[in-house]
Amino acid sequence: MEAHAGVLAAVDAFLGLPGAGGVLLGGLLTNVELWGTSLAVAVVVGGALAVGGVSRVPVVSRGSRALAYLFRTQPPLLLLYFFVYGLRGLLAGDLSPFFWAALALGLVYGALAAGILLRAAGPSGETPTRRLVRRASLLLDLRETAVALLLATPIAYAVAVPEGLYAIAHLWGDGGNRPLLLFLLLFAFVLAAQVTLVGLQRGARILPSLRPPAPRAASQPLRNGLLLALVVLLWATDAHAQSRDGSDLLGSLLRWMPVVFEGFLLNVLLAVVALAIAMASAPGLCLLALSPKPLLGPPVRLLLPIARCLAPLPLLFFGLFLFPQTLNLVGRALPLPDWLPAAIILAIPATTALAHRLRTTVHQLPPEQWYAAGALGLDRRQSLRLVVMPQVWRRQVPFILDLTATLVAASTLTSLVGVEEAVSLSLRIQGDVPQPGHAMSLFGTVMLWFLLLCHPLRALADRVSAAQSSGV
Repeated sequence: MEAHAGVLAAVDAFLGLPGAGGVLLGGLLTNVELWGTSLAVAVVVGGALAVGGVSRVPVVSRGSRALAYLFRTQPPLLLLYFFVYGLRGLLAGDLSPFFWAALALGLVYGALAAGILLRAAGPSGETPTRRLVRRASLLLDLRETAVALLLATPIAYAVAVPEGLYAIAHLWGDGGNRPLLLFLLLFAFVLAAQVTLVGLQRGARILPSLRPPAPRAASQPLRNGLLLALVVLLWATDAHAQSRDGSDLLGSLLRWMPVVFEGFLLNVLLAVVALAIAMASAPGLCLLALSPKPLLGPPVRLLLPIARCLAPLPLLFFGLFLFPQTLNLVGRALPLPDWLPAAIILAIPATTALAHRLRTTVHQLPPEQWYAAGALGLDRRQSLRLVVMPQVWRRQVPFILDLTATLVAASTLTSLVGVEEAVSLSLRIQGDVPQPGHAMSLFGTVMLWFLLLCHPLRALADRVSAAQSSGV
Protein backbone atom coordinates (compact mmCIF):
# COMPACT_ATOMS: atom_id res chain seq x y z
CA MET A 1 0.00 0.00 0.00
CA GLU A 2 2.85 2.39 0.83
CA ALA A 3 4.50 1.73 -2.55
CA HIS A 4 1.16 2.26 -4.27
CA ALA A 5 0.64 5.56 -2.47
CA GLY A 6 4.20 6.59 -3.31
CA VAL A 7 3.65 5.96 -7.01
CA LEU A 8 0.42 7.99 -6.99
CA ALA A 9 2.15 10.82 -5.14
CA ALA A 10 4.99 10.78 -7.69
CA VAL A 11 2.46 11.02 -10.53
CA ASP A 12 0.70 13.90 -8.78
CA ALA A 13 4.00 15.73 -8.40
CA PHE A 14 5.00 15.02 -12.00
CA LEU A 15 1.71 16.36 -13.37
CA GLY A 16 1.45 19.18 -10.85
CA LEU A 17 -2.16 18.26 -10.00
CA PRO A 18 -3.24 16.92 -6.58
CA GLY A 19 -5.08 13.62 -6.94
CA ALA A 20 -4.24 13.26 -10.64
CA GLY A 21 -2.53 9.90 -10.13
CA GLY A 22 -5.58 8.36 -8.50
CA VAL A 23 -7.92 9.72 -11.18
CA LEU A 24 -5.71 8.44 -14.00
CA LEU A 25 -5.23 5.04 -12.38
CA GLY A 26 -8.97 4.70 -11.76
CA GLY A 27 -9.69 5.49 -15.41
CA LEU A 28 -7.14 2.96 -16.65
CA LEU A 29 -8.57 0.29 -14.35
CA THR A 30 -11.97 1.01 -15.91
CA ASN A 31 -10.39 0.39 -19.33
CA VAL A 32 -9.05 -2.94 -18.09
CA GLU A 33 -12.45 -3.86 -16.63
CA LEU A 34 -14.16 -2.90 -19.87
CA TRP A 35 -11.64 -4.95 -21.85
CA GLY A 36 -12.17 -8.01 -19.65
CA THR A 37 -15.95 -7.74 -19.89
CA SER A 38 -16.01 -7.16 -23.64
CA LEU A 39 -13.44 -9.93 -24.13
CA ALA A 40 -15.76 -12.36 -22.33
CA VAL A 41 -18.62 -11.25 -24.59
CA ALA A 42 -16.35 -11.62 -27.64
CA VAL A 43 -15.34 -15.16 -26.65
CA VAL A 44 -18.97 -16.22 -26.26
CA VAL A 45 -20.13 -14.47 -29.43
CA GLY A 46 -17.14 -15.57 -31.52
CA GLY A 47 -17.37 -19.18 -30.37
CA ALA A 48 -21.12 -19.35 -30.94
CA LEU A 49 -20.91 -17.82 -34.42
CA ALA A 50 -17.96 -20.05 -35.39
CA VAL A 51 -19.73 -23.22 -34.23
CA GLY A 52 -22.95 -22.13 -35.90
CA GLY A 53 -21.09 -21.22 -39.07
CA VAL A 54 -19.89 -24.80 -39.59
CA SER A 55 -23.23 -26.38 -38.67
CA ARG A 56 -24.68 -28.87 -41.13
CA VAL A 57 -28.07 -27.19 -40.75
CA PRO A 58 -28.22 -24.64 -43.60
CA VAL A 59 -30.36 -22.13 -41.71
CA VAL A 60 -28.03 -22.13 -38.69
CA SER A 61 -24.89 -21.98 -40.84
CA ARG A 62 -26.08 -19.14 -43.06
CA GLY A 63 -27.58 -17.22 -40.16
CA SER A 64 -24.39 -17.46 -38.09
CA ARG A 65 -22.22 -16.40 -41.00
CA ALA A 66 -24.59 -13.54 -41.78
CA LEU A 67 -24.43 -12.25 -38.20
CA ALA A 68 -20.65 -12.59 -38.22
CA TYR A 69 -20.46 -10.53 -41.41
CA LEU A 70 -22.93 -8.00 -40.02
CA PHE A 71 -21.05 -7.17 -36.84
CA ARG A 72 -17.52 -7.44 -38.24
CA THR A 73 -18.34 -4.68 -40.75
CA GLN A 74 -19.70 -2.23 -38.17
CA PRO A 75 -17.69 0.54 -36.49
CA PRO A 76 -17.85 -0.08 -32.72
CA LEU A 77 -18.61 3.61 -32.08
CA LEU A 78 -21.60 3.56 -34.43
CA LEU A 79 -22.94 0.37 -32.88
CA LEU A 80 -22.48 1.91 -29.42
CA TYR A 81 -24.56 4.95 -30.40
CA PHE A 82 -27.22 2.65 -31.88
CA PHE A 83 -27.47 0.84 -28.54
CA VAL A 84 -27.26 3.84 -26.19
CA TYR A 85 -29.51 6.31 -28.04
CA GLY A 86 -31.84 3.80 -29.65
CA LEU A 87 -32.17 0.34 -28.13
CA ARG A 88 -31.60 1.54 -24.57
CA GLY A 89 -34.66 3.80 -24.73
CA LEU A 90 -36.91 0.92 -25.83
CA LEU A 91 -35.96 -1.39 -22.97
CA ALA A 92 -37.61 -1.29 -19.59
CA GLY A 93 -34.41 -1.36 -17.52
CA ASP A 94 -31.88 1.45 -17.46
CA LEU A 95 -28.63 -0.35 -18.26
CA SER A 96 -25.42 1.61 -17.80
CA PRO A 97 -23.30 2.95 -20.69
CA PHE A 98 -20.53 0.60 -19.50
CA PHE A 99 -22.76 -2.38 -20.32
CA TRP A 100 -23.56 -1.07 -23.80
CA ALA A 101 -19.91 -0.29 -24.50
CA ALA A 102 -18.88 -3.82 -23.49
CA LEU A 103 -21.69 -5.27 -25.62
CA ALA A 104 -20.80 -3.22 -28.70
CA LEU A 105 -17.10 -4.03 -28.46
CA GLY A 106 -17.79 -7.69 -27.73
CA LEU A 107 -20.10 -8.09 -30.72
CA VAL A 108 -17.72 -6.45 -33.19
CA TYR A 109 -14.55 -8.19 -32.05
CA GLY A 110 -16.34 -11.46 -31.39
CA ALA A 111 -17.51 -11.41 -35.00
CA LEU A 112 -13.95 -10.68 -36.14
CA ALA A 113 -12.73 -13.65 -34.07
CA ALA A 114 -15.47 -15.83 -35.58
CA GLY A 115 -14.26 -14.89 -39.06
CA ILE A 116 -10.75 -15.98 -38.09
CA LEU A 117 -12.01 -19.27 -36.61
CA LEU A 118 -14.07 -20.00 -39.70
CA ARG A 119 -10.83 -19.87 -41.69
CA ALA A 120 -9.34 -22.60 -39.47
CA ALA A 121 -10.11 -25.29 -42.00
CA GLY A 122 -7.53 -25.68 -44.71
CA PRO A 123 -7.81 -27.10 -48.20
CA SER A 124 -8.05 -30.84 -48.68
CA GLY A 125 -4.71 -32.61 -49.02
CA GLU A 126 -2.90 -29.99 -46.97
CA THR A 127 0.58 -31.02 -45.86
CA PRO A 128 1.37 -31.16 -42.10
CA THR A 129 3.89 -28.31 -42.47
CA ARG A 130 1.38 -26.04 -44.22
CA ARG A 131 -1.27 -26.91 -41.60
CA LEU A 132 1.13 -25.96 -38.80
CA VAL A 133 1.99 -22.63 -40.46
CA ARG A 134 -1.68 -21.84 -41.05
CA ARG A 135 -2.67 -22.58 -37.46
CA ALA A 136 0.22 -20.50 -36.12
CA SER A 137 -1.02 -17.63 -38.28
CA LEU A 138 -4.54 -18.20 -36.94
CA LEU A 139 -3.29 -17.95 -33.35
CA LEU A 140 -1.42 -14.75 -34.20
CA ASP A 141 -4.58 -13.22 -35.69
CA LEU A 142 -6.58 -14.07 -32.55
CA ARG A 143 -3.92 -12.49 -30.34
CA GLU A 144 -3.94 -9.33 -32.43
CA THR A 145 -7.76 -9.22 -32.24
CA ALA A 146 -7.61 -9.37 -28.43
CA VAL A 147 -5.07 -6.54 -28.35
CA ALA A 148 -7.11 -4.49 -30.85
CA LEU A 149 -10.07 -4.89 -28.50
CA LEU A 150 -7.99 -3.48 -25.64
CA LEU A 151 -6.92 -0.50 -27.75
CA ALA A 152 -10.56 0.15 -28.76
CA THR A 153 -11.87 0.54 -25.19
CA PRO A 154 -11.41 4.36 -25.16
CA ILE A 155 -14.50 4.68 -27.41
CA ALA A 156 -16.48 4.42 -24.16
CA TYR A 157 -15.41 8.05 -23.65
CA ALA A 158 -18.15 8.93 -26.16
CA VAL A 159 -20.90 7.87 -23.73
CA ALA A 160 -19.26 9.23 -20.55
CA VAL A 161 -17.88 5.97 -19.17
CA PRO A 162 -15.18 7.14 -16.70
CA GLU A 163 -12.26 5.37 -18.41
CA GLY A 164 -8.75 6.70 -19.01
CA LEU A 165 -9.45 9.23 -21.76
CA TYR A 166 -12.53 10.53 -19.94
CA ALA A 167 -10.47 10.89 -16.74
CA ILE A 168 -7.68 12.91 -18.34
CA ALA A 169 -10.25 15.09 -20.11
CA HIS A 170 -11.36 16.16 -16.64
CA LEU A 171 -7.75 16.63 -15.59
CA TRP A 172 -6.88 18.91 -18.48
CA GLY A 173 -10.10 20.78 -17.74
CA ASP A 174 -8.61 21.43 -14.30
CA GLY A 175 -5.48 22.93 -15.83
CA GLY A 176 -3.46 19.80 -16.54
CA ASN A 177 -0.88 19.60 -19.31
CA ARG A 178 -2.88 18.09 -22.17
CA PRO A 179 -0.01 16.71 -24.31
CA LEU A 180 1.67 15.20 -21.26
CA LEU A 181 -1.54 13.58 -20.05
CA LEU A 182 -2.27 12.12 -23.49
CA PHE A 183 1.31 10.88 -23.78
CA LEU A 184 0.99 9.10 -20.42
CA LEU A 185 -2.28 7.51 -21.58
CA LEU A 186 -0.70 6.33 -24.84
CA PHE A 187 2.29 4.95 -22.93
CA ALA A 188 -0.04 3.07 -20.57
CA PHE A 189 -1.89 1.48 -23.50
CA VAL A 190 1.37 0.50 -25.22
CA LEU A 191 2.59 -1.12 -22.01
CA ALA A 192 -0.73 -2.93 -21.45
CA ALA A 193 -0.84 -4.14 -25.06
CA GLN A 194 2.72 -5.47 -24.90
CA VAL A 195 2.00 -7.29 -21.64
CA THR A 196 -1.17 -8.74 -23.18
CA LEU A 197 0.70 -9.95 -26.26
CA VAL A 198 3.35 -11.65 -24.14
CA GLY A 199 0.75 -13.19 -21.84
CA LEU A 200 -1.32 -14.56 -24.69
CA GLN A 201 1.78 -15.91 -26.40
CA ARG A 202 2.83 -17.83 -23.31
CA GLY A 203 -0.67 -18.91 -22.33
CA ALA A 204 -1.65 -20.36 -25.69
CA ARG A 205 1.22 -22.65 -26.65
CA ILE A 206 -0.93 -25.16 -28.48
CA LEU A 207 -3.77 -24.15 -30.78
CA PRO A 208 -6.76 -26.50 -30.54
CA SER A 209 -7.22 -28.75 -33.53
CA LEU A 210 -10.13 -27.11 -35.30
CA ARG A 211 -11.23 -29.16 -38.26
CA PRO A 212 -14.55 -27.79 -39.54
CA PRO A 213 -15.49 -28.38 -43.16
CA ALA A 214 -14.04 -25.94 -45.66
CA PRO A 215 -15.97 -22.63 -45.72
CA ARG A 216 -18.36 -22.17 -48.61
CA ALA A 217 -17.19 -18.61 -49.11
CA ALA A 218 -17.31 -18.73 -52.89
CA SER A 219 -21.10 -18.93 -53.09
CA GLN A 220 -22.07 -17.15 -49.91
CA PRO A 221 -21.09 -13.44 -50.00
CA LEU A 222 -23.98 -12.16 -52.14
CA ARG A 223 -26.63 -14.07 -50.21
CA ASN A 224 -25.01 -13.09 -46.93
CA GLY A 225 -25.00 -9.45 -48.01
CA LEU A 226 -28.68 -9.54 -48.91
CA LEU A 227 -29.50 -11.19 -45.59
CA LEU A 228 -27.47 -8.61 -43.70
CA ALA A 229 -29.19 -5.77 -45.50
CA LEU A 230 -32.52 -7.35 -44.59
CA VAL A 231 -31.48 -7.55 -40.92
CA VAL A 232 -30.53 -3.87 -40.74
CA LEU A 233 -33.68 -2.82 -42.59
CA LEU A 234 -35.77 -4.86 -40.15
CA TRP A 235 -34.10 -2.98 -37.30
CA ALA A 236 -34.93 0.31 -38.90
CA THR A 237 -38.51 -0.80 -39.64
CA ASP A 238 -39.01 -1.95 -36.07
CA ALA A 239 -37.63 1.36 -34.81
CA HIS A 240 -39.99 3.17 -37.15
CA ALA A 241 -42.92 1.20 -35.73
CA GLN A 242 -41.87 2.13 -32.21
CA SER A 243 -41.90 5.84 -33.01
CA ARG A 244 -44.85 7.84 -31.79
CA ASP A 245 -45.15 9.80 -35.01
CA GLY A 246 -44.12 7.69 -37.98
CA SER A 247 -44.81 10.31 -40.63
CA ASP A 248 -42.61 12.91 -38.94
CA LEU A 249 -39.90 10.31 -38.48
CA LEU A 250 -39.93 9.27 -42.13
CA GLY A 251 -39.97 12.87 -43.30
CA SER A 252 -37.06 13.74 -41.01
CA LEU A 253 -35.03 10.80 -42.30
CA LEU A 254 -35.68 11.69 -45.95
CA ARG A 255 -34.78 15.32 -45.29
CA TRP A 256 -31.51 14.60 -43.50
CA MET A 257 -30.24 11.50 -45.34
CA PRO A 258 -28.50 13.48 -48.15
CA VAL A 259 -26.58 15.47 -45.54
CA VAL A 260 -25.57 12.36 -43.63
CA PHE A 261 -24.58 10.61 -46.86
CA GLU A 262 -22.20 13.46 -47.65
CA GLY A 263 -20.65 12.82 -44.25
CA PHE A 264 -20.37 9.12 -45.14
CA LEU A 265 -18.49 10.06 -48.29
CA LEU A 266 -16.07 11.94 -46.03
CA ASN A 267 -15.60 8.70 -44.05
CA VAL A 268 -14.66 6.99 -47.30
CA LEU A 269 -12.28 9.82 -48.21
CA LEU A 270 -10.59 9.60 -44.80
CA ALA A 271 -10.06 5.87 -45.25
CA VAL A 272 -8.74 6.23 -48.82
CA VAL A 273 -6.27 8.98 -47.87
CA ALA A 274 -5.06 7.04 -44.82
CA LEU A 275 -4.65 3.88 -46.94
CA ALA A 276 -2.73 5.76 -49.62
CA ILE A 277 -0.35 7.18 -47.00
CA ALA A 278 0.11 3.74 -45.46
CA MET A 279 0.83 2.03 -48.79
CA ALA A 280 3.30 4.75 -49.74
CA SER A 281 5.12 4.74 -46.39
CA ALA A 282 5.06 1.10 -45.32
CA PRO A 283 7.55 -0.26 -47.90
CA GLY A 284 10.20 2.25 -46.85
CA LEU A 285 9.60 1.47 -43.18
CA CYS A 286 9.83 -2.26 -43.96
CA LEU A 287 13.12 -1.81 -45.82
CA LEU A 288 14.52 0.20 -42.92
CA ALA A 289 13.54 -2.59 -40.52
CA LEU A 290 15.27 -5.13 -42.80
CA SER A 291 18.44 -3.04 -43.02
CA PRO A 292 21.56 -4.77 -41.66
CA LYS A 293 23.01 -1.41 -40.61
CA PRO A 294 23.05 -1.11 -36.79
CA LEU A 295 21.85 2.51 -36.79
CA LEU A 296 18.82 1.77 -39.00
CA GLY A 297 17.49 -1.76 -38.56
CA PRO A 298 17.43 -2.25 -34.75
CA PRO A 299 15.81 1.13 -33.88
CA VAL A 300 13.06 0.66 -36.48
CA ARG A 301 12.47 -2.94 -35.38
CA LEU A 302 12.14 -1.64 -31.81
CA LEU A 303 9.72 1.14 -32.73
CA LEU A 304 7.44 -0.94 -34.98
CA PRO A 305 5.78 -3.03 -32.22
CA ILE A 306 5.45 0.07 -30.05
CA ALA A 307 3.72 2.06 -32.79
CA ARG A 308 1.40 -0.86 -33.53
CA CYS A 309 0.15 -0.71 -29.92
CA LEU A 310 -0.93 2.95 -30.02
CA ALA A 311 -4.62 3.35 -29.13
CA PRO A 312 -6.29 5.11 -32.11
CA LEU A 313 -8.60 7.47 -30.23
CA PRO A 314 -6.02 8.88 -27.74
CA LEU A 315 -3.60 9.09 -30.67
CA LEU A 316 -6.13 11.25 -32.54
CA PHE A 317 -6.45 13.61 -29.59
CA PHE A 318 -2.69 13.74 -29.09
CA GLY A 319 -1.86 14.23 -32.78
CA LEU A 320 -4.51 16.86 -33.48
CA PHE A 321 -3.37 18.89 -30.48
CA LEU A 322 0.15 19.02 -31.90
CA PHE A 323 -0.77 19.24 -35.58
CA PRO A 324 -0.60 22.73 -37.13
CA GLN A 325 -3.88 24.28 -38.22
CA THR A 326 -2.32 26.11 -41.15
CA LEU A 327 0.40 25.41 -43.69
CA ASN A 328 2.86 28.21 -44.47
CA LEU A 329 3.82 28.30 -48.14
CA VAL A 330 5.73 31.19 -49.73
CA GLY A 331 4.84 33.46 -46.86
CA ARG A 332 1.13 32.64 -47.01
CA ALA A 333 -0.78 30.73 -44.35
CA LEU A 334 -3.08 28.18 -45.95
CA PRO A 335 -5.72 26.68 -43.63
CA LEU A 336 -5.81 22.89 -43.63
CA PRO A 337 -9.16 21.05 -43.85
CA ASP A 338 -10.04 19.56 -40.49
CA TRP A 339 -10.22 16.03 -41.92
CA LEU A 340 -6.70 15.97 -43.41
CA PRO A 341 -4.75 15.88 -40.10
CA ALA A 342 -7.16 13.20 -38.87
CA ALA A 343 -6.50 11.09 -41.99
CA ILE A 344 -2.74 11.46 -41.53
CA ILE A 345 -2.98 10.36 -37.89
CA LEU A 346 -5.22 7.41 -38.79
CA ALA A 347 -2.53 6.35 -41.26
CA ILE A 348 0.08 5.91 -38.49
CA PRO A 349 -1.25 2.60 -37.06
CA ALA A 350 -2.10 1.43 -40.59
CA THR A 351 1.43 2.16 -41.81
CA THR A 352 3.08 0.29 -38.95
CA ALA A 353 0.69 -2.67 -39.31
CA LEU A 354 1.34 -2.95 -43.05
CA ALA A 355 5.11 -2.53 -42.59
CA HIS A 356 5.08 -5.30 -39.97
CA ARG A 357 3.18 -7.58 -42.36
CA LEU A 358 5.59 -6.85 -45.19
CA ARG A 359 8.60 -7.57 -42.99
CA THR A 360 7.06 -10.79 -41.65
CA THR A 361 6.23 -11.99 -45.16
CA VAL A 362 9.80 -11.30 -46.33
CA HIS A 363 11.09 -13.61 -43.60
CA GLN A 364 8.52 -16.27 -44.55
CA LEU A 365 9.64 -16.49 -48.18
CA PRO A 366 11.64 -19.62 -49.03
CA PRO A 367 15.40 -19.00 -49.01
CA GLU A 368 15.53 -20.36 -52.56
CA GLN A 369 14.15 -17.00 -53.72
CA TRP A 370 17.24 -15.25 -52.39
CA TYR A 371 19.52 -17.90 -53.87
CA ALA A 372 17.88 -17.50 -57.27
CA ALA A 373 18.28 -13.72 -57.14
CA GLY A 374 21.93 -14.13 -56.19
CA ALA A 375 22.44 -16.52 -59.07
CA LEU A 376 21.22 -13.77 -61.39
CA GLY A 377 23.94 -11.49 -60.10
CA LEU A 378 21.63 -9.25 -58.06
CA ASP A 379 22.82 -7.63 -54.84
CA ARG A 380 20.66 -7.45 -51.69
CA ARG A 381 18.94 -4.19 -52.64
CA GLN A 382 18.18 -5.36 -56.18
CA SER A 383 16.95 -8.73 -54.87
CA LEU A 384 14.51 -6.98 -52.53
CA ARG A 385 13.25 -4.58 -55.21
CA LEU A 386 13.01 -6.94 -58.19
CA VAL A 387 12.39 -10.40 -56.74
CA VAL A 388 11.28 -10.36 -53.12
CA MET A 389 8.99 -7.34 -52.74
CA PRO A 390 6.76 -8.13 -55.79
CA GLN A 391 5.98 -11.54 -54.27
CA VAL A 392 5.46 -9.98 -50.84
CA TRP A 393 2.98 -7.43 -52.21
CA ARG A 394 0.91 -10.14 -53.93
CA ARG A 395 0.52 -11.91 -50.60
CA GLN A 396 -0.69 -8.70 -48.92
CA VAL A 397 -3.84 -8.32 -51.03
CA PRO A 398 -6.19 -9.91 -48.40
CA PHE A 399 -4.60 -7.87 -45.61
CA ILE A 400 -4.89 -4.62 -47.59
CA LEU A 401 -8.58 -5.30 -48.28
CA ASP A 402 -9.14 -5.97 -44.56
CA LEU A 403 -7.11 -2.89 -43.68
CA THR A 404 -9.31 -0.78 -45.96
CA ALA A 405 -12.45 -1.96 -44.17
CA THR A 406 -10.75 -1.35 -40.81
CA LEU A 407 -9.84 2.22 -41.81
CA VAL A 408 -13.41 2.90 -42.95
CA ALA A 409 -14.63 1.81 -39.51
CA ALA A 410 -11.86 3.75 -37.72
CA SER A 411 -12.79 6.93 -39.60
CA THR A 412 -15.86 7.23 -37.33
CA LEU A 413 -13.51 8.03 -34.43
CA THR A 414 -12.84 11.41 -36.03
CA SER A 415 -16.37 12.42 -35.02
CA LEU A 416 -15.04 12.78 -31.46
CA VAL A 417 -12.42 15.34 -32.52
CA GLY A 418 -14.70 17.64 -34.50
CA VAL A 419 -14.72 16.14 -38.02
CA GLU A 420 -18.24 16.32 -39.43
CA GLU A 421 -18.60 12.87 -40.95
CA ALA A 422 -21.61 10.54 -40.96
CA VAL A 423 -21.63 9.63 -37.25
CA SER A 424 -21.20 13.18 -35.94
CA LEU A 425 -23.92 14.47 -38.28
CA SER A 426 -26.24 11.62 -37.24
CA LEU A 427 -25.58 12.39 -33.58
CA ARG A 428 -26.42 16.05 -34.12
CA ILE A 429 -29.66 15.18 -35.95
CA GLN A 430 -30.59 12.68 -33.25
CA GLY A 431 -30.19 15.43 -30.65
CA ASP A 432 -32.83 17.50 -32.46
CA VAL A 433 -35.34 14.60 -32.34
CA PRO A 434 -34.43 12.63 -29.18
CA GLN A 435 -36.65 9.59 -29.76
CA PRO A 436 -35.38 5.99 -29.54
CA GLY A 437 -37.17 5.02 -32.75
CA HIS A 438 -35.66 7.96 -34.61
CA ALA A 439 -32.16 7.12 -33.34
CA MET A 440 -32.47 3.45 -34.32
CA SER A 441 -33.68 4.32 -37.81
CA LEU A 442 -30.99 6.97 -38.28
CA PHE A 443 -28.05 4.97 -36.97
CA GLY A 444 -29.42 1.78 -38.55
CA THR A 445 -29.39 3.45 -41.96
CA VAL A 446 -25.78 4.55 -41.50
CA MET A 447 -24.93 1.01 -40.37
CA LEU A 448 -26.41 -0.25 -43.63
CA TRP A 449 -24.06 2.02 -45.61
CA PHE A 450 -21.03 0.75 -43.74
CA LEU A 451 -22.29 -2.80 -44.27
CA LEU A 452 -22.69 -2.37 -48.01
CA LEU A 453 -19.18 -0.91 -48.29
CA CYS A 454 -17.21 -3.11 -45.88
CA HIS A 455 -18.93 -6.44 -46.48
CA PRO A 456 -17.68 -6.83 -50.09
CA LEU A 457 -14.17 -5.83 -48.99
CA ARG A 458 -13.98 -8.42 -46.24
CA ALA A 459 -15.70 -11.09 -48.35
CA LEU A 460 -13.24 -10.48 -51.18
CA ALA A 461 -10.37 -10.64 -48.68
CA ASP A 462 -11.63 -14.06 -47.53
CA ARG A 463 -11.86 -15.27 -51.12
CA VAL A 464 -8.38 -14.10 -52.06
CA SER A 465 -6.93 -15.55 -48.86
CA ALA A 466 -8.56 -18.92 -49.55
CA ALA A 467 -7.33 -18.86 -53.16
CA GLN A 468 -3.78 -18.05 -52.06
CA SER A 469 -3.85 -20.80 -49.41
CA SER A 470 -5.01 -23.43 -51.88
CA GLY A 471 -2.61 -22.25 -54.58
CA VAL A 472 0.56 -22.27 -52.47
